[in-house]
Amino acid sequence: MSTRILSSSLNTFHTKEQNTNDEGPSNPITVSKYTGTGRHDGKEQRRSSTHEAASDGEEPLSLLAKEGYGYYPCAVVDHRLNRYEIVRKLGWAGSSSVWLCIDTAAPHKTYVAIKMLTAFATACEVFGGLTEYTVFKHIELVAPHHPGFPHCLTMHDSFMAHTSAGRHLCFVTDVLGPNMRTLRSAQPNYRFSVSIAKRIIKQILLAINYLHVECQYIHTDIRSDNVSAVLADPVSTIDKHLEISPSQIAKSQPLTDPNLDLRFLNVRLIDYGTGKTVWPSSYARVYFDIASPVHDNEHDLCQAPIVRAPEVTLGICGQLLLTFGQLDVSPYSADVHLQNMVNCLGSFPPQFLEACSKRTEYFDEHGSLLRATNLKPRSLEDTLHGFSFLNADDIPSLAVFMHRCLALDPASRPSALELLDDKWLEDV
Repeated sequence: MSTRILSSSLNTFHTKEQNTNDEGPSNPITVSKYTGTGRHDGKEQRRSSTHEAASDGEEPLSLLAKEGYGYYPCAVVDHRLNRYEIVRKLGWAGSSSVWLCIDTAAPHKTYVAIKMLTAFATACEVFGGLTEYTVFKHIELVAPHHPGFPHCLTMHDSFMAHTSAGRHLCFVTDVLGPNMRTLRSAQPNYRFSVSIAKRIIKQILLAINYLHVECQYIHTDIRSDNVSAVLADPVSTIDKHLEISPSQIAKSQPLTDPNLDLRFLNVRLIDYGTGKTVWPSSYARVYFDIASPVHDNEHDLCQAPIVRAPEVTLGICGQLLLTFGQLDVSPYSADVHLQNMVNCLGSFPPQFLEACSKRTEYFDEHGSLLRATNLKPRSLEDTLHGFSFLNADDIPSLAVFMHRCLALDPASRPSALELLDDKWLEDV
């Protein structure tokens, strides 16, 4: 649905709901036409990595729902939302803000995180644009004994809040620690050790396998920002953090855990966004940029560009993918990205290119890149030998694992379950 139609509908949505209280039903999705869910970076906003911040660097509260925003304007420290008392703001993104709260109805002191969607993101669910609420409920109910379940963020509660900006769907979840990007930046030389990296990768694969096989959902935006550490003792950790860093009014203050022992690190995959069902015949190998079905036919903007798989760039619908690695390319160029793939992984298989709808935009009739400017083939093994922190004996098995993850033809790329049995991860 176009943003123009959504904005027009929001005029009615906003007018009807602007003078209500911060209360909502236990199942906000099924109560009325004007309820829904969304994600940090709404699908209608195409998941822009840059958001229009206010002058203080926080979310732009002055921008309305009809402009694609409509942030919750009343959330300040000590404000109450139903049974939840706000302690501090943890952060904000394109379609939501996230707040640390205390559950005043819990039998003992309990911290929770509440993700408050913008009025625009909430309205998107009404018109079928977003489904994070559905994903949360499905993950919770399908197979909680699956080994990947503990590595997926789950929802404890949800409710609808009402303000002058409109309606805001709120998700209540566990409070998690720093994401992997933040945690990695705090490590010596800004990287995890190989043993810690293996631990993180295995847990992510378990989560992906649960989402794909049991829930038949694909996440689509798996990156370091969307994988967060589990707090072993959340109450004690958060209490100490608040003593050291007191809350400031409406200022983003993410949590850190200086005593986090990475040897026992557990992580969870977060931010399910617009997760939708996967065709059973083909769910084994994919995630795109916003969790979406492989039959959605909106793959032109799938995945964060820096880790975009070749079948997304070149246009193959109904394929599943698993990406690995990071490129230092700014601004992003599909031509440069494809060239780097050829440099590291060799030429694209002819049978794969034949199935690509956008092949002629990037390749000639012989399968050579049209705009290659700096082809310098170098094997993954040679590249890995250039990293002094890697043990030379570990490189062959690591290179095999990476080759499997990065297979150019998705037909030969293994599923998350198959990767869990890879030799490189056998000692985790």
